[in-house]
Amino acid sequence: SSSSSSSSSSSVWGAEGMLTDLDDASARYVREHILHSLAEGPAHEQGEGALALALTLRVVRLQLASYLPRWAKQQVAIETLQVWAPLSFHVGGKAFPELETLCYTYLFPKSFGKLVSWFDCFRSHARVILRTAERAVEAALLHDPALVPAVQQVRLQSRMKDVASAFKKMLRSNKPLVALFDVLGTRVVV
Repeated sequence: SSSSSSSSSSSVWGAEGMLTDLDDASARYVREHILHSLAEGPAHEQGEGALALALTLRVVRLQLASYLPRWAKQQVAIETLQVWAPLSFHVGGKAFPELETLCYTYLFPKSFGKLVSWFDCFRSHARVILRTAERAVEAALLHDPALVPAVQQVRLQSRMKDVASAFKKMLRSNKPLVALFDVLGTRVVV
């Protein structure tokens, strides 16, 4: 029995104590196991705190991976994208945005680097575009004869898509940047 458990664990755990060879179903199982283990703690809040601590440690591990050989950086990055980045949504949305950013930096240094440079150049223009759009939408809403008497308050929220989020969308949909139509967005909250 001990020989079968050691042989099965050697196919999942690498020499550095990292998970290896995970398909989507196995990665989902590992995430569910982590969440289940944390939920069984004395209090759910402590489970979220433990997950936040584990995610913080993963960020540190990714930062320290910059000193590792390229293959080891990539292994840490893949494990992080498969297991830890999806878990970060359980502690308040994008609480750990650097997880995906560091992973894409290690896995796709040239193409992700080009996208980061483009976003850096576009950011100042994006702010102007978003402010202009907000003003135009706000003016139109304030002068709408059907909306004004029906609504007490209107709030506008604008954002520029996160670089890692844009890159992930490009990878998943196999689209170039010019085919992403939600890099900038404005939401009207009534």
